[in-house]
Amino acid sequence: MTAEKYAIVDGDAVVNTILLDENDKYTPPSGFLILPATDNVSIGWQRVGSEWVAPEITLNPQMPDEDPDVTAAKDEAVQELINAGISEGAARRIVGLPPLT
Repeated sequence: MTAEKYAIVDGDAVVNTILLDENDKYTPPSGFLILPATDNVSIGWQRVGSEWVAPEITLNPQMPDEDPDVTAAKDEAVQELINAGISEGAARRIVGLPPLT
């Protein structure tokens, strides 16, 4: 038996994908559709008419402004990690700050 890929769709948005073979019986939750999908379809794709459309990818997304108290706490944590012998680059990665350029 060969499993086929299906998309679980809410409106036009793919919210999940599953593999089913001919013997599997599956009913999606109320309000959702199950549609045969190509291998590359995944969560976040859209169904436009009879076509699958990949989501737009933003290579440099704009990050929201961070609370100044959170930024200060991250900076303090970086300094404490450096004092504990961790490199600055590693410390910045640990606390979620971008590397220095």
